[in-house]
Amino acid sequence: MVWKSGEKTPMKIWGFYSVFYLIFAVFCLLTIFVGFDYYDSGFILALSSKLNDGQIIYRDFDYVRPFGTPVFWAILLKPFFFVKDYLYLICRMLVLMQFAVISYQVSRVIFNNDRWDKRMLISIPFLMISNINIFPAMPWHTIDGLFFLSLSLFYLHKKNILLAILFSIIAATTKQSFFLIPFLLTVISVFFHRRFNFKLNLKFFLILASCIIILLIFKIPDALYFYRSVSLDSNKKIIYDVGFEIYLDSFKYIFPFLGSAIIAILIWIKIKNSSSFVPNFIGIFLGFCFLIPFYHYVTDYYSATPKYTDYTILSSANALLPITVFLLIYSIFKDRKKTLNTTLTEVCAATIIWSSAISWGAGNIFLAFPFVFLTLKSDSFFSNKIMMILLPLSILNLRIINPYLEKNIFEERYIKLENLPVYSGIYTSKSNAEYLAQSKVIFEKYKNILFLPGFPAASVMFEKTKNRMPWEMNVEYPNYKKDLSLLHCKNLYFVVDKKSFSYDKNSFYGSSFTDEVKKKKTKIDSTGLFYIYK
Repeated sequence: MVWKSGEKTPMKIWGFYSVFYLIFAVFCLLTIFVGFDYYDSGFILALSSKLNDGQIIYRDFDYVRPFGTPVFWAILLKPFFFVKDYLYLICRMLVLMQFAVISYQVSRVIFNNDRWDKRMLISIPFLMISNINIFPAMPWHTIDGLFFLSLSLFYLHKKNILLAILFSIIAATTKQSFFLIPFLLTVISVFFHRRFNFKLNLKFFLILASCIIILLIFKIPDALYFYRSVSLDSNKKIIYDVGFEIYLDSFKYIFPFLGSAIIAILIWIKIKNSSSFVPNFIGIFLGFCFLIPFYHYVTDYYSATPKYTDYTILSSANALLPITVFLLIYSIFKDRKKTLNTTLTEVCAATIIWSSAISWGAGNIFLAFPFVFLTLKSDSFFSNKIMMILLPLSILNLRIINPYLEKNIFEERYIKLENLPVYSGIYTSKSNAEYLAQSKVIFEKYKNILFLPGFPAASVMFEKTKNRMPWEMNVEYPNYKKDLSLLHCKNLYFVVDKKSFSYDKNSFYGSSFTDEVKKKKTKIDSTGLFYIYK
């Protein structure tokens, strides 16, 4: 795939690039303009809006994580809040830029290049597609953490340990599971300080000074005084489930491993190149992981009795982390030419992958996929034109058949949202469009409303009265009792999603605040999707 300067580029190379970038363009357009969910998508947006309204995190509203993500997005969105109707489109474009930066930084480490390498024309789009995967492209704490950790990892690779630690600390302000990274880098700096460049530079001081100024502007020192009131007790079972069990479960389905190994061995025998075995195995393994859900979808589509309810069953892909850890340990003993700095960078990357998956929502390693390729050191992987077409195509296909929390374009007609706060310009399923249409009608009729229990974007779209947490599930709303005084407001209407009546109060979606509204307020009206209480 490399040609000499001045040499005519073969037509097949242009054909490859045309198909590759067409897939990438379609993937990006779908990611930006198609689909949304009203549960998760407005969460960070609503919290950043509170900060820009002058509220202080933890004191004035609940947030059970470190402060970094709401502050980060309050800064990013500050210039755009006047474009209120298209705010979510802007968010998605900014999120795509984050993914591009992550992919660029990881590519710099993979190719050991400080600036630009022609191979990045393939690696960056490919890593972006594999990174975004089926993620609905919204502001999210895990993405923010990985964004800063990609910078941290690059500076670790460059032996600038001070900037590496600084960016890891910034990342740790986005999610508790990232606390481990700055600690790891500090240990590395203590034991291997002679191998790193500790020279202070202007960039370090500018970033540090900017961080201090931001902390003061958003009154974070004052906010931390209230942090204990919103912090939840750690659940050791959750840590076990998402920190260990998901990797054990990933080996339950033997077919992807066995099939990938057999095909990779056959290719290895044919081309007689041992260094190609791991990249081929990983590529084929990912292909199986992405195509099996498609097989489930097709099976259901033509079956009178569908048996698969979730086409995002990609749990086997989590096995990539234990596989990469094994390969990393193996390479330490086998490759005597590998530098200590390279080994430490790969160890740190593996730790980042593990930390990113710790979540009480969707525990998987998908959002850290670029770091997987870094630990594999599979720079030759990106020169495999077949892989670079088939894998992005299979991910694009998966994104089309299983959009996040809504029906796909083959199951339900999609509608362009217009003249609507936040979500204008988005194409979404008819049922989602109806949800927003009814919300808008309720707002125009009652004005002072509060949506419950899982429509956080409404805080930005419609609501005048602001409660402590616009996503009123118990797991996100530890201080809901402080908002019970809202039940005494004479001109406040509570709009309750009818689906909430099927939630167990002890389940993940349980909402004690919503239960109090149902018990103590009177139902005065209803629509197809909502009850209105006063």
